[in-house]
Amino acid sequence: VLFRSSELPLLLYTFNFSLPLVCVRVCGFLSLAMEQTVALSAAVEELIQAICSEKSVAPPVDNARRRLAVAGEAESLRILANIRQMTSELRNFSGLILYRTNPSRSSLTSPRPSATLNNDASLP
Repeated sequence: VLFRSSELPLLLYTFNFSLPLVCVRVCGFLSLAMEQTVALSAAVEELIQAICSEKSVAPPVDNARRRLAVAGEAESLRILANIRQMTSELRNFSGLILYRTNPSRSSLTSPRPSATLNNDASLP
């Protein structure tokens, strides 16, 4: 969630936040989020930070971070490197991570075994 820095004190007072929060400055706005609890390797974290900085996007939400953790370090680095190389505008970093780590997506893109004909005359 993005807020102007002048809105932050009023927001914290209005909603009486007592949870651990992290504020990240993104393009003159503050991103307010619950403290991240999903641990990723240092290399993956560094690449996430580089993407956030270069593309001016907020860090991925916990659900996207969980998917990266499940995918493993090598696959996470591959996905993030592809995202970093994109030339088009990155609008939803978390959404793109969720899309690229979707288990059903990988089964759709993997080659299917070819059907074989059984020429056995004993079968009807």
